Amino acid sequence: MSRFLLPFLLLTTGLLSSIYFYPVFALLLGYLIYERRGCIPISALRPLAPLVLIVFAGMVFIDTRDIYGSLRDLWYISKIILIAMTGLLVGVAFEIDPKWFRKLMSVVLVLSFLNLARALLGSEAEGSRHLSYFAALMGPFILRYHSRRGVSSRVIRVVLVLLVVGMVALSGSRAGLLTLIVAYLASRGIFERARYTFLAGGAIAMLALVVWPLLPQYDMGEITFLGKIQNSINELTFETGEDRIDMYANWRGFEAYRAYETWLNASFIQKIVGLGFGESIDLGRFVAYESDEISSLPFVHNAYFTLLVKTGIVGIAAMVYALFLPFRIRFNRHDPDAVVLNQISCSAAVVLLLTMALIAGPLNKESMDGVVLLWAWSSGALVRIGRQARVSQAKGNPHDWVAPRLTVS
Repeated sequence: MSRFLLPFLLLTTGLLSSIYFYPVFALLLGYLIYERRGCIPISALRPLAPLVLIVFAGMVFIDTRDIYGSLRDLWYISKIILIAMTGLLVGVAFEIDPKWFRKLMSVVLVLSFLNLARALLGSEAEGSRHLSYFAALMGPFILRYHSRRGVSSRVIRVVLVLLVVGMVALSGSRAGLLTLIVAYLASRGIFERARYTFLAGGAIAMLALVVWPLLPQYDMGEITFLGKIQNSINELTFETGEDRIDMYANWRGFEAYRAYETWLNASFIQKIVGLGFGESIDLGRFVAYESDEISSLPFVHNAYFTLLVKTGIVGIAAMVYALFLPFRIRFNRHDPDAVVLNQISCSAAVVLLLTMALIAGPLNKESMDGVVLLWAWSSGALVRIGRQARVSQAKGNPHDWVAPRLTVS
C-alpha cells in the first residue's frame, strides 16, 4: 500500500477539488500517525513547526465577529500543514519505492493529458484551471533522468515532456511557465551551489533587460500572453489607484498596496503578529469586481501581503523559513538519488516562494497543492536516505542499504 500512497495523493490533488480531498488527507494523516506511532522520529516533523507558528500568530487578534472569514483563513493555513505533514510522513516513514520515478511519470501523464483535453475541448482554453503545476514541475526532470530499471525509453519521455509543455502553453499561465523554467534550472544543478545560482540569476536578469522592451505592452484592450508577461514586473509594484484605469490595469499592484496600507495603519504588536484571521483588506472605495461592487477583499493574489495583514512579520518569516527546508537538509552529493530528490525538493520550494507573489503559492485554494505535497515528500525521503546512510556507516557497513539509482540522459 505504501508504494501507491504518493501517486494516489498526487492524483487526488490534481483531479479533485480541495473541498473533497481535504478529508482524504486528514483521514490518511490520522491513520499514518496511528499506524506508525513510535516509528516516526519527532525530529522529522520539527521542520513544520514554523507553519504551526503561523496559526498561533493569526489567532492572537482573530476576528470573532466574522466567524466564517476566520475559519476560512484558518482552513487555508491548516490545509498547507495537513498536506505538508502527510507528504513528510510518507517520505520519512516508508522505504523509497524502487519505481518511484516511474510512478510519478504515470501521474504526470494522466494529469497532463486530462488538462490538455479540457483545454482543447473546453470553450475557454486559457487559465491555470487547465494546468497541473506538479506536472509542469516534473517535466524537466523526466527529460533529464531515467531509472536503470526500465522506466521508459527516451522517445516516450520526450513525448511526455511535450505534453507537459503543451499543457503549460495552452493554459496561458505565467506561473506555469515560471515553474517549467525553475524546474529546468534545478534539474541542471543550478541550486546545488550558491555561485551557480547567482550566475544563473545574473544571466536571466541580463536576458530580461534585452527582451523586456521588445514585448507588447499590456493594456485594457486585447490581453495577450506576452503582454501579461511584460506586465509581470508592474504587478509586483504598488499601484495607489488614484487613476481608475491604472488601478484596473495593475489590479494586483493595487491589492498589494491596499494590503500594505492596512498593515501600516495597525498597532506595533499587530505589525508583528498580524491583525488576525478574518481581517479583510480595505480597498478605500467601492470598486467593480466581477459582477459586483466591493470595498474590501479577504485576501490578495500576493500571499506575502495576505500573510502580512493576517499574521504579520511572524507569518511571513515562518512561511519562508519553512519552505527553505530542502536547503537545510544535508545529503550525500555522490548519491544519485539523493541529488535528484534534492533538486526536486529545492525546485518545489523555489516555485512555491515565487508563485506566492503571483497566485498566492501554497495559499492558493488548490492549484499548488501537488507542489506542496511533492516538496514535503521529497524532503522527507531525503531525510530518510540520509538517516539510513548514517546508520549503515555507524554499523561499519556502508553498503547495507542501496538506493534505487537514477541516471542522466
